[in-house]
Amino acid sequence: MRLVYSIFTGKNGEARNQLEKVTKRRLDSQLDADGLQPLEYERTRPWHYCSENLIWFAQMGVIGERVGVNLWEYVTPKGASIRKAIEWFFPYLDGVKTFEKSDVTGVVETKNLAKVLLLCNRMNTLRYKDELGKLMAYGNEKFDLQTSVWQLTFPIIYGPVLSDGDLFDELNLDFPGMEEVKKAVAEKDYDRARKALAAYLRTRSNHEWFFDWNDFNKPETRKADYDRSELEPVMRHYFGACSIPMQFGDTIDWSVNASEIKYQEWTWQLSRHPYWGQMGEAYWATGDEQYAQEWVKQFRSWQEQCPTPDHEGSPLYSRWRTLERGIRTSGVWFNAFYRFLPSPAFDDESMVWFMKSCYEHAVHLRKHHKKGNWLTHEMNGLFNIGQVFPEFKQSAAWSQYAADKLYREQTEQFYPDGSQKELAPGYHGVCLVYINGLYNSANLFGYKLPDNYLTDIEPFYEYYQKILMPDGCTPAMNDAGWNESRESLAKGFKLFPQRTDFQYLATEGKEGVKPAYTSVWMPWAGWYMMRSGWGPEDLYAHFEVGPFSPAHSHEDKLSFMIHAFGKRLLTEGGTYDYDTSQWRKYVLSARAHNLSRVDGKDQSRRSIRGNDLILHSHEPMPNRWI
Repeated sequence: MRLVYSIFTGKNGEARNQLEKVTKRRLDSQLDADGLQPLEYERTRPWHYCSENLIWFAQMGVIGERVGVNLWEYVTPKGASIRKAIEWFFPYLDGVKTFEKSDVTGVVETKNLAKVLLLCNRMNTLRYKDELGKLMAYGNEKFDLQTSVWQLTFPIIYGPVLSDGDLFDELNLDFPGMEEVKKAVAEKDYDRARKALAAYLRTRSNHEWFFDWNDFNKPETRKADYDRSELEPVMRHYFGACSIPMQFGDTIDWSVNASEIKYQEWTWQLSRHPYWGQMGEAYWATGDEQYAQEWVKQFRSWQEQCPTPDHEGSPLYSRWRTLERGIRTSGVWFNAFYRFLPSPAFDDESMVWFMKSCYEHAVHLRKHHKKGNWLTHEMNGLFNIGQVFPEFKQSAAWSQYAADKLYREQTEQFYPDGSQKELAPGYHGVCLVYINGLYNSANLFGYKLPDNYLTDIEPFYEYYQKILMPDGCTPAMNDAGWNESRESLAKGFKLFPQRTDFQYLATEGKEGVKPAYTSVWMPWAGWYMMRSGWGPEDLYAHFEVGPFSPAHSHEDKLSFMIHAFGKRLLTEGGTYDYDTSQWRKYVLSARAHNLSRVDGKDQSRRSIRGNDLILHSHEPMPNRWI
């Protein structure tokens, strides 16, 4: 009751505190490592009390999902967990074991356990779908699954959420080529309408992608020497995220976290689906239907388990974080869609599901989006949905909103000296990739952007020239590593061929013209780059005096790095996974950087980051060269 009241009154912090400090301790005292609840099992009605107790734990699991405490994956110090407590019952449902301690009433109730399984499935794990059916036949109680269980407060929700009727309401049925769809919808024959819509998507000629899906059957598409080895583990369901693989079973559970430390990014990033694009390329190179069949299977399992949330979607273990939504729809999903479009495995229903999910992504992205580098992903995805599926009534509005937003971001997210405001070179590059991505999509689809959309990003490429180290890398500032800089300059030269200084550095002096300057001061970022020349043996120093930045910030004020005679002589601590470990705390601290500490104390700009002057530069710094 206290948890529910905290949520009702908006005190999510209190609810989190209760779950972390009280509920987790109670799980440890009430559950054994094998799943037995010893205190409840010794009571006069063991099945009833064990299953009823689990209802409360499962409901706390639901509340925890809302406030960022994942009780479903939590394991107590002695190895107990809610999942083990639930699964303790399963041998009894199968008849493998019989309950040794009888109920004094002589009745074995199955409703409580059914409620627990429904609450777990509500979290989209789908682990206990089969066990629900078994409850109908267990014990001597006549159990009406349809009327007694499925009308609970927390019903199971499978995706996609959008109904057929709602989908067709959102489509412009007067769009050229949609005549058969319109007829079927007018007659409320949604089966025929789905078939007609899928047939239209397979044959529409007024559309294109970055490759022509009609080329699938051309002989030159096949590659006799295509190497399948990289995808073999994926086809066996051995893959993961954050460089930590996992062996899944027949059905992939998209809600799990396979990292030993329960690294929160693992579950989020699993739903970026990078392998789907590779599967599509393998399908085209080989013509082997197993790749199409596996993709459809994975796509449908993700859809079923991951329905669109009715909230912003970024709590722990969510599959609908706004960043992943943007990444999925910026490229990988559509690459897969068009690669598998010729396959018979990509059936009518799955194709309609794909379109429904894209609509749900668009509505969610339009309503819920972030700032900073995340926004560039999100708006790129929203723009693409509007262009790939112009048949939606809102498509034009989605694309215009996204294009306008990214155009404005060129001044709102970047300083006049060319630096992205997070002041981390890696994330600078991410933003540039997605700003360019929208430009490329607009060119593909014939969408008119402002004339200066491209020309205004030239300083964002000169940024790489200004910060370039003698070894060709960017300095590892804030949450960024030693990333290759010459590749970015090569892209800049391709976009701006008049910038032969970009060409000079991209080719290591083999072509182009040497930049007119050596040392340079970036007054908005607050970075000094001092160099004796542009060669690999030249002297280089980077000195940081700028703002803390709104994201990915380190306590590195007045820090410096030195590269000379072909080596990094003074480096810095780098970055670390985005967790709460001591190593993450170290790389964020002043101790991990080359600077002076006063009386052994760390810098602590993070503690006053609510002050906007700490996060941003509002005018160029008046510093001078010394």
